Amino acid sequence: MPPVVPTCPEGMAYEEAPMMTKGFQLPFMDEVDSKYNDIQRALKYDFKEDDIEAIVKEKERFQKSPYNFAMKKTSLMKEKEMAEATGDTDKAKVLTDKLDELEERAEELNRLRQKNISAISYINQRNRERNLVQAEEAFKTEMQELRTQKMDCFRRRNCTPTIISKACRQSNPNQHIGRDPAMSAKIVQRLNEIYGGDEGLAGPNEQVQVTPQLAKSEVDGPAGTENKPGEGDHSEDLFSAHDFDIKIDLDLPEKATRPINVTKGAGPPKDGAPKRSLNLEEYKKKRGLI
Repeated sequence: MPPVVPTCPEGMAYEEAPMMTKGFQLPFMDEVDSKYNDIQRALKYDFKEDDIEAIVKEKERFQKSPYNFAMKKTSLMKEKEMAEATGDTDKAKVLTDKLDELEERAEELNRLRQKNISAISYINQRNRERNLVQAEEAFKTEMQELRTQKMDCFRRRNCTPTIISKACRQSNPNQHIGRDPAMSAKIVQRLNEIYGGDEGLAGPNEQVQVTPQLAKSEVDGPAGTENKPGEGDHSEDLFSAHDFDIKIDLDLPEKATRPINVTKGAGPPKDGAPKRSLNLEEYKKKRGLI
């Protein structure tokens, strides 16, 4: 077949410059087709295990140090043992030299690694010491500010809320909040006049306890007795001590009642006049306390 004749300007320049001047012959069409088929066959080739091993071994020839020193050392030691077992001393000697080179390379890399690690360790130690010094200085500054600072009512504090009345009572149990001694004396005198007379009169500093929904005899008890501290549920505030409901039985005129046929099995009729209950507000208005 005739040689390939270039038609484009690039082909003409290729023909004139290197081929003609150096005396090379242009390729024929058969050579072009053969090279094209080789390229296509290489692109579609499926690599097998033997091909991969050959590629890896070829790469190891140009590699200065292996990726895994332990695996490389183990494989060399196995090959050396097999060579010694078969009596191949030359191969065993070569493998021994490779093991020595591998050990030297590993020690060199370890020294470089330790050098970098030592530098980093020194930097970390220096940073830790500096952090300790800064923390101590900050603590001293904070303590100095705490000693010199003034009371700030708007400063947030991490504390548990406390009821003011409860805190005051715990600090001074004998102190009563919001109590007027003159008014307390008048209230105590008026209550004793109504319920106990002069015999049950209590002083302005004494407390009077009336149990809600109880009769007069149950409240006052025997004549001449006073409330002792620590007995019963005493209130520390007189204004809350007399806040109770009283049930008073009033004698009202009897009304004409129709005869009632008593049926068998009915209980005896209740004695006494009809009863009416007053609450505390009505009682105070009636007595002129309000």
